[in-house]
Amino acid sequence: MDRSHHARQLYRDWDSQQISDEILVRRLIPVWVHTENPQNVLSQAKWLELFRATGFLSDYGAAPPSEPIEVWRSQIGSSYGMSWTRSEEVARWFHDQKHRPYQPKQSVLLRTFVEPGGVLALIQKSRVPWHMVEGRVELLAGRKGEDEVIVDPSFLRRPVLRVKQ
Repeated sequence: MDRSHHARQLYRDWDSQQISDEILVRRLIPVWVHTENPQNVLSQAKWLELFRATGFLSDYGAAPPSEPIEVWRSQIGSSYGMSWTRSEEVARWFHDQKHRPYQPKQSVLLRTFVEPGGVLALIQKSRVPWHMVEGRVELLAGRKGEDEVIVDPSFLRRPVLRVKQ
């Protein structure tokens, strides 16, 4: 079974009311983290439905932000995704390692702020980027992972800045 199956099944179960919002709260972050390229599996609208149904989530007990927070993203294309990071280093890693094969005009490094009401989840134990250091694998962002911020893109402050590489 491929990893995308869990995301589609979670949405079907929730949408058909086979699981409650309380169960969704427990399953949503693990399914998001487990899914490679989540927005390629479910539409942004469906993910937003799921995250809005749970209220703010965090896998490490963080409180919802009360002020706008700075976020970074490496992205291909012009539509803003939901997965951002608070770490410039992690965004640059994705830009340099994952998005390198794309044309420079397709792959961009972005920086902006997201309003508190648009922060849907703060996740530390997520798809952790690795790199080699003197022959051994190390986590790029330490033990915390990507410091991922799941956002409703409509809450991103405009303009979103393209950062020079």
